[in-house]
Amino acid sequence: MKFLAIAFALIVPCAVSFYAGVFSTSFETNMCYSTVLRGLADEASRVAASGDRADMERYAHMIDALPNAGYESDCSRIDAALKQQLAAQPKK
Repeated sequence: MKFLAIAFALIVPCAVSFYAGVFSTSFETNMCYSTVLRGLADEASRVAASGDRADMERYAHMIDALPNAGYESDCSRIDAALKQQLAAQPKK
């Protein structure tokens, strides 16, 4: 019985810490992707509203240039690249 109490006292805090870390990481990743998608959507709306073919082509090239590696993509790298590319866009 004493063994079970000790095991329980060790396992429960580890499990709680593990799942708290998983939730925290998942939350941060989801927030990052939400920010990236918002940036892409805002720029897509701006480009669509302009009706300028050159803007549409620049937007397509910008999307292609993002460091997207599918499932293994690093959201912070995508976010940084998106911000850099949007800052380099000519303002109208």
